[in-house]
Amino acid sequence: MKVYIAPVVTAIHDEMKRREMTVVELAEAADITFQQLYGIFAGESAPNLDTVNRLLAALDLKMVVGR
Repeated sequence: MKVYIAPVVTAIHDEMKRREMTVVELAEAADITFQQLYGIFAGESAPNLDTVNRLLAALDLKMVVGR
């Protein structure tokens, strides 16, 4: 099974912007480097599940998987 992470990354980015957070602020809240987050948003790297969960938790969001 293939998992496409782009919609999740887009949702995280949109929520960050909605809250008027900077990449640095979100990275600090998620305990990752801002360089890592820039790479994720630029499509240069794909986040692993742990990183996605950290970003979601920093925004008080949860991921729901369904069919």
